Amino acid sequence: MACLSSSSGRAPRPAPNQSWLHIRKPDLEIVRLDESRYDPRTGRLPVEFRFFVFRGRRVLDRFDELHTIQTYSVPAMRTLLRRGGFDLIGAFAVTNVKKAFRPVTRDTFRIMAVARAR
Repeated sequence: MACLSSSSGRAPRPAPNQSWLHIRKPDLEIVRLDESRYDPRTGRLPVEFRFFVFRGRRVLDRFDELHTIQTYSVPAMRTLLRRGGFDLIGAFAVTNVKKAFRPVTRDTFRIMAVARAR
């Protein structure tokens, strides 16, 4: 089975989003800042990450990463899966709030597709 993530073509797009993550260990601390901004022209969702690694008050490392997510409609996902030798079994709405699979609606942005090799 394969899983792909996508978005519904008519769904409202997320506004620019900023969030952060703080991990504290006995001898190390990591702070990750991230910002994402959906581009409706390309269907891409670039996410910029900034990492800071501390030991006490001393900065040990600081680095950036850029992850770009390409989004697809369910029909486009079905076509891509068929070209790759898979059949779409189901498409489900996914949220960060509650880990559950729900039916896709017009307002769904994050979609998980489950497929099986032919």
